[in-house]
Amino acid sequence: MRESLDRLIELQQVDSKLSEIKELRGSLPQEVESLKLDLEETKKSLKESDARIEEINKSIRDIEANIAQANTKLKKYKEQLYAVTTNKEYDALTHEIETLQNAIDESENQTLDLMSERETSEEENKNSQALSEEIQQDLESRTKELNKRIDETKSDETEYLKKRDKITPNIAQSMISKYERIREAKNGRAVVPVVRGSCGGCFHRLPPQLIVEVKKMDKIINCESCGRVLIHQEVKVEN
Repeated sequence: MRESLDRLIELQQVDSKLSEIKELRGSLPQEVESLKLDLEETKKSLKESDARIEEINKSIRDIEANIAQANTKLKKYKEQLYAVTTNKEYDALTHEIETLQNAIDESENQTLDLMSERETSEEENKNSQALSEEIQQDLESRTKELNKRIDETKSDETEYLKKRDKITPNIAQSMISKYERIREAKNGRAVVPVVRGSCGGCFHRLPPQLIVEVKKMDKIINCESCGRVLIHQEVKVEN
């Protein structure tokens, strides 16, 4: 058991170093990923906006073509008014003219509405384009800084990862699983020393008999308060 406990202590030391490396990179990895997502969303929005503007332009062209045809027909109907000989023909023709004029008016109103929507979309597009360029610049800057920090710590990270790979096969899988659960729940610190009669993780006061058992280093003893693995203070654990 002493050997397994020693390996667990070594594993904590290595993981603490890897955590330090991660802290040196700060929140940059998350920021870079967030900016990538923002950029994708902005580009998607721009693409959809461009498609809508093109759709509006096509609708305007179609409506204007219909208006042109309607005006031609309207002119023809108005000319025919001078040729009618009965009131019935006159009433029928004026009804057609009125219906056609209403349709033209409605189409012109639709065109105005579409033009207004297009103007709004173009303004939003302009703002989105500016935002996209801003995000792109920010992304490039932060990616550059992240790559710099990765380069500065990559060799150390690789070294500690290799050490970790050598240590873990010498520890029972059940112990590794419990260690990982504690480490995940306790901010990376699963193995802590007893410090002045207290747990070095949560500072809970420990019973004297428990401290005696910890000093023997012949079995896994967990803090009854936080669950961390307790070790004798003389054994140094880097945090």
